[in-house]
Amino acid sequence: MDQELVQRITDAVLRALGQSATTAVRPPVGVCTGDYSKFPELAGKIRVSPPAVVAPVSAPDSKEEAAGSAAGATGAAAAGTVLTGVVTAGRLKGLRGVIYIAESAMLSPLAMDEIRERGLTVVRVKAADVQPPTARWTWWMQGDCPSVRQLVQRRAVPPVDGVQGSTVDQLAPAVGRICRIVESGRLTHGVLFVPQGAMALCLANKTGSLRAIAGNSAKAVAAGAAGVGANLLVVEYAHHTYAAMDEMVTVFLSGSGKPPASWPRQLQECGA
Repeated sequence: MDQELVQRITDAVLRALGQSATTAVRPPVGVCTGDYSKFPELAGKIRVSPPAVVAPVSAPDSKEEAAGSAAGATGAAAAGTVLTGVVTAGRLKGLRGVIYIAESAMLSPLAMDEIRERGLTVVRVKAADVQPPTARWTWWMQGDCPSVRQLVQRRAVPPVDGVQGSTVDQLAPAVGRICRIVESGRLTHGVLFVPQGAMALCLANKTGSLRAIAGNSAKAVAAGAAGVGANLLVVEYAHHTYAAMDEMVTVFLSGSGKPPASWPRQLQECGA
């Protein structure tokens, strides 16, 4: 609505009524104008954050700068530090200075607030510079899901060998096979795609070498991969889209798959 037009109409009505046109037209209730001068009780409590610094990977002035920029962006991508998908505030925890996000990534409102408040610099990285994780991994699927097949085919990763069938009866053999492969050092990570994850998690965490986590969200997977050095991801494909599963698998495979130094002591303390 044109506020100036509303003011003129109000003035005309007041003049017609023989009153002084001194009434100011205020915005509708609930509309924030950013002017808190009429509220002295809020003095000192409202802090306006500076705008976030968003720096695309732009053309540098020299060949040396170009090489440095490309190396920095690609190096960050290779290290698994390029954020993709929906970037939430939780995914920014622990990051400082410059953060790299994919060109197609979206920042949530809370993430933008986090960036402003902490003075982070955001660098957009082109899709061509975002390299997939290099972890050696395998997978097994109970049942069938077209999205899962598309995901693993795009990554060109073979399924677990030596396990025939895809029913729940083959779940335990698949877990055992992944455990032996990880113990041998041939692979570092495994992913189980199942309709329901409880049995897979229980079986996997009964083994001596697997640290299995549930694929609930990219944020939760990142925390699990960092916290326990997870080397097995259990994804309930019936509850996630292709994009969500792809992001969770990418985050998972960016982890080292190695347990923290305190892990043996913690196992001993719990009687395992």
